[in-house]
Amino acid sequence: MKKFGVGLVLLPYMPKTVYGAVKWIDGHPVVMISDREQDLATCWYTLFHEFGHVLFHENKLVIDGVINDGEYKGQLAQRERDANKFANHYLFNGDDLRKHIFKLKQESNYEPQSLISEYYNVKPMFVGYWMRKAQYYPAQYHRIPITFS
Repeated sequence: MKKFGVGLVLLPYMPKTVYGAVKWIDGHPVVMISDREQDLATCWYTLFHEFGHVLFHENKLVIDGVINDGEYKGQLAQRERDANKFANHYLFNGDDLRKHIFKLKQESNYEPQSLISEYYNVKPMFVGYWMRKAQYYPAQYHRIPITFS
């Protein structure tokens, strides 16, 4: 923590566990992620999402019980968008991959995971991540494996 200024904690999944969080201790961030989905791509996304919070929301905490406050809720939504944008940029080269997967599902089109991976220059597991998020499983219909980790 002294060398880089960030602590990292991996927590085992427990019921009602969040994917990740950042806690600030004496001005230093401690990033906590869980293996909630027990999926490597989800862990990477969560880690980079939390790094986004570290970079853009120094010393900001999400406090249960204040979440229903309208003004706070708006600030929270913006913080989450900021962190998502950061993770999308560094893991997926932007948001186009996510949009592409959701469009394929909506139009009931099929493209091989490997082709999508090549086109967007990302690892196949990250294509699988968005396929799972979109609940888009073309392999069920085409007998082609989708890799999630």
